[in-house]
Amino acid sequence: MRFVAADASDLAGVRQLAADAEAVDILVSNASVMTFSPTIGQDLASYDATFAVNVRAPFLLTALLAEKMAAAGGGSIVNVSTTAAGFGMPGMAVHGGTKAALESLTRTWAAEFTESNVRVNAAAPGPVRTGEGGRGEGMARGFGHRWHGPGHRTQAHLHPGRGGPRDRRSCQGPGQLHDRRDRGRRRWPHRNLRRDRTMDRLAGKHALITGGTSGIGLETAREFLAEGATVAITGRSQEKLDEAARQLDGPLLTIASDAGDVPGQAALAARLREEWPKLDILMSNAADVTHLPIEAWTEEAFDRLLATNLKAPFFLIRDLLPLFSQQSSVILVGSVSAYIGHENATVYGAAKAGLLSYTRGLTHELKDRGIRVNGLSPGPTITNAFAPLGPERQAALYEELRQTVPLHRLGTATELAKAAVYLASDESAYTAGTVLRVDGGIGQLAY
Repeated sequence: MRFVAADASDLAGVRQLAADAEAVDILVSNASVMTFSPTIGQDLASYDATFAVNVRAPFLLTALLAEKMAAAGGGSIVNVSTTAAGFGMPGMAVHGGTKAALESLTRTWAAEFTESNVRVNAAAPGPVRTGEGGRGEGMARGFGHRWHGPGHRTQAHLHPGRGGPRDRRSCQGPGQLHDRRDRGRRRWPHRNLRRDRTMDRLAGKHALITGGTSGIGLETAREFLAEGATVAITGRSQEKLDEAARQLDGPLLTIASDAGDVPGQAALAARLREEWPKLDILMSNAADVTHLPIEAWTEEAFDRLLATNLKAPFFLIRDLLPLFSQQSSVILVGSVSAYIGHENATVYGAAKAGLLSYTRGLTHELKDRGIRVNGLSPGPTITNAFAPLGPERQAALYEELRQTVPLHRLGTATELAKAAVYLASDESAYTAGTVLRVDGGIGQLAY
């Protein structure tokens, strides 16, 4: 790992930083000027200095490095924003405004670069206690020592590309640049990352996954077990529960339970209290995915969908409260249909929007009990949900869905499961009341 001194407000220095990077996998634009000053009395020089670092430098770096990423097959850009970009705070007009501009650039770049396999996302931290090195140093440690791909360690900040001594000079630059070593092994997207330590992020935790016999629920159970958790899955069919048990390896409890039976949620909670001393993770994944035109809906079908997707999850959380540990995570699985309108999805989308709204209200209500509530919102994902349609119709439907996704592909259940691991683990201990959208950009980009 090499650290390079750079001034994000110096355009020439930013250009030189980009020029020195022969190849880049990852750009994290983290440098920031945080100005606390009321609008009245704000001087133009202070505004210009903040804008130069928070907007102009990331813009220039992205313009220069995205081209290199595209030429090499793809990459990832992360723009570090702030929660102040989303709501008003006294004295934060300039800081919040420039970070909101950066988030807007993020969405535009994500749309522009899809053909190049360059993904662009933003991270918006809240108030964070940092040491002398700040967030950038923490991210560098994370990239440098936590993950590695086949044949080489993944490291952050700037590698000169031609070798040379590594020094540890201070880094104040506008981003961390990751060198591409071993180009022959580069694939997009990464599918073979592995840990350099045992997979134990959920060790000692007990997790309940509703609707765990197939698709995202089944893959999440597999990932949770691999990370050391004790897992319970529910489903309506005992036959499917038995089949899931044959596919999974680890401490597993299967419980026959109808996710649409609201009174039955109390029985499910009672069963868990008999089996386990505590519950650390609840993933509310079971769903009624009925899609119908408005003329075809009956009141019975409407009520059934809302019972499964909105009402039962609420009362399951209520009934599980005595069992939750003091550091618990609730994951509510929503859908991109909560954000965009599409054919025959009116009722389904409304129910999922309501479910995801629980993340904010329940986090506020349960935070003093040590219970975090977050949402996980998938986009079009390959599962067995459309298997009854037959192979030809299923393939045609997948192709129709693929054409709506900016990344030009469907998601996989494993990708959603890995996102669930993050929300379930202590790595997300500072993540609460939010929704993680794993949807290929379909919910954010005009496409």
